[in-house]
Amino acid sequence: MKIKMNPIRKQVPTMFCSNILVAFDGSEMSEIALGKAVMLAKTDPGIRMNILIVVKPRVLLGSPYVTADESILDGDLQNGQELADKAEKLMKSAANLHSVSLALGTPQDEILKFAKEQGCDLIVMGSRGLSGLKEFILGSVSHFVAQHAEVLVLIVK
Repeated sequence: MKIKMNPIRKQVPTMFCSNILVAFDGSEMSEIALGKAVMLAKTDPGIRMNILIVVKPRVLLGSPYVTADESILDGDLQNGQELADKAEKLMKSAANLHSVSLALGTPQDEILKFAKEQGCDLIVMGSRGLSGLKEFILGSVSHFVAQHAEVLVLIVK
């Protein structure tokens, strides 16, 4: 008895994303996440990459009003700009970089807001950022984003 075998067809991967958001905070994990996003974006020149750096304003608790000191905020924004410059340098090999954006607010809220406003269909981020406090498995920002995002989230370890 002769069994007829169907020839194996070469399957072309379909694009599961077209607009990637990479959350970048300068940590080792976010650099690794950026590298993975670049590798993914290189598979299709039509994929747009957006990098978001979120500056979380620090507040002074000694006054009757909880306010951010302007000089501290300026320093935070300067650090954010330095991170944006670093991200652009890391991205120089990727032709499909669409934007590097700086936002002021809480990282998890700004990441979700940016993804929705810009029509991103994939969020790529490191499992832990620069925070000194660690969760057991995931950082609090990545955990929150994974739980609340309306799109795919790739958490890189």
